[in-house]
Amino acid sequence: MGRELLLRSDLRFQSTIRSLDKHLRDAQAPSLPQWALEEELSQPLCTAVQIGLVNMFMAAGVEPQAVVGHSSGEIAGAYAAGALTEKEAIIVAWQRGLAVKKQTKSGAMAAIG
Repeated sequence: MGRELLLRSDLRFQSTIRSLDKHLRDAQAPSLPQWALEEELSQPLCTAVQIGLVNMFMAAGVEPQAVVGHSSGEIAGAYAAGALTEKEAIIVAWQRGLAVKKQTKSGAMAAIG
């Protein structure tokens, strides 16, 4: 996820991912390669890619007029809307992943409307 963007010459996406990784390391989150396999780290991985995309679009002059997020996408949505900093968003994503991992009750989501 995001591999092609990391390999491209778009330095904004790459620098965003590096910055978010540093914030997680500073918060003592486990490091790669566990990210893709464990809920506590797959949550911030998805959020990191979303934030990287937001930054890449903004660097290209694309600014949102409105922002919507669903489920964990709400975190990057809050970042895109200016309600959270990069650091706050990635830490919230990590903490959300920890909470999901600890959850023992089964459940599901529904869209009504």
